[in-house]
Amino acid sequence: MVAGLFDFTILNFSMKRLYEVLITVFALGYLTFFGVSLSIISLLLLPFWKQCWFQRAGRRVLHELLAMFFSGLKLSRLLIVDFSAVDQLKEKPARIIIANHPCLMDALFFSSRLPDLVSVMKSDVLKNPVFFGGARLCGFIPSDLPREFISSCVEILNNSAHLLLFPEGTRSKTRKVNDFKKGFALVAKKANVPVQAVFIHANTGFLGKSWSLWCRPDFPLEYRATLGECFYQEKDEDYKQFASRVEQYFRKHIPDYQKPPI
Repeated sequence: MVAGLFDFTILNFSMKRLYEVLITVFALGYLTFFGVSLSIISLLLLPFWKQCWFQRAGRRVLHELLAMFFSGLKLSRLLIVDFSAVDQLKEKPARIIIANHPCLMDALFFSSRLPDLVSVMKSDVLKNPVFFGGARLCGFIPSDLPREFISSCVEILNNSAHLLLFPEGTRSKTRKVNDFKKGFALVAKKANVPVQAVFIHANTGFLGKSWSLWCRPDFPLEYRATLGECFYQEKDEDYKQFASRVEQYFRKHIPDYQKPPI
């Protein structure tokens, strides 16, 4: 009797592990397939990719693909992504959205909710064969070319698109936040737009800065977003002071936002 129960428990555990592996492989395969497909399409449409209307259409396509992707994964009950709070920004005037950065897929979570969002990313990410096509089609901006970075960000905001920027410059290495880069504040000053704080809650370190790709996570993975304050630069405040003020706000509140709220 005990042996039979033990065998049944092992069988259930094995089936659960197999299910998790299959869903994970499917998810990675889906992302790779449509990422490479977008890269091929971007090469075919190279003459048009710098045009504003074309990039806006590309962002809409990426939004629909990601929304469908995360909706499908939600049915598996292995991944729970709730960024619905970000929907409130759809009808807002153009602004800089900044957030903590616990996971490699954070930018994808945002794009699945906002159809006209431009992300700032490292050049090595934008050169990745899986990501570069979608990034090029959507007009995403490399962060490590200072002059082009500022002017490109201001242009995007002037064209009424939201700009997503992770001020740590990389994925979070601590339970709080890394030191902020000040570029977001300079862009806000030059474009005369507000800065919207968003907190990303995660119950896992999966795909974080120190996470090994060979390390199996505990499922389900949960990622949620909540809106923080919207910051406006004061007249007598330079961009460095503004950046420090926003960073201190994150440092004060981020310990309360490490796990998904119940």
